Amino acid sequence: MKPIKPTVGRVVHYYPNKAEAGPPGTVMELGSPRAAIITEVWGERCVNLTVFDANGRIDEPGGHTSVPLVQPDEPEPDPQEGGYCTWMPYQLGQAERTAEAERRAGIEDPDE
Repeated sequence: MKPIKPTVGRVVHYYPNKAEAGPPGTVMELGSPRAAIITEVWGERCVNLTVFDANGRIDEPGGHTSVPLVQPDEPEPDPQEGGYCTWMPYQLGQAERTAEAERRAGIEDPDE
């Protein structure tokens, strides 16, 4: 699947790194995704985020900058090496359905 174009305001899943995460059952548990909103786009694979903890509070007042965005079909990094974000399963499904509909309709991708 081709990369999904990130835009300001879209929601992604953020996975905290070991330094940010608390023990199991805390509001920023290692390996558990948190809701995040894209606040700046640096490219298809790098964004700034506002991240929310499990209680709906903003996790870090300064935000998270230059966060790697894992695109479809790319391996997820080790969360202990640094925080990263991914598209939500719903967004991946939508992108897949759109690509399939475009293939059936014979629509060419202007980015290719």
